[in-house]
Amino acid sequence: MKINKKTEYALSIVLYVAYTNRGNKLVNTSQIYDSTQVPKKFLTVILSELQRAGILKSIRGSKGGYELGRNPKDTSLYDIISAVSPQGRKEKETIKEGTYRDLSATILEELDTEFINKLKNLPLSILLKRLENMFSPMTPMFYI
Repeated sequence: MKINKKTEYALSIVLYVAYTNRGNKLVNTSQIYDSTQVPKKFLTVILSELQRAGILKSIRGSKGGYELGRNPKDTSLYDIISAVSPQGRKEKETIKEGTYRDLSATILEELDTEFINKLKNLPLSILLKRLENMFSPMTPMFYI
């Protein structure tokens, strides 16, 4: 699985929409651009891919905008990444069995599978909680 700029942009967009939607407030494309600085040529493409995957929902109209398409607990990091970069499996190269390349390819495939499983088990709600903790003020200290 590849993590590239497009997947980074998609995650930024979804986190921004999720954080802003906590007050049932829709966000428009301009607000997303201003807050995430995702280049405009990518923004509309990524937004439509996230919509198609059901991660975001678009509301039309003068007061329209974007909101989450489903509960953050039901959306994994893998869902977001695979929405913008579908993972087509490459055909395995024909190499002699028992070679070093065969072993290294097997190990890399196992690591890729482990990475995908980790992403599938990391819900958006956990990332949203981490984001909220970053923005919330520190708990005041009381002196006796």
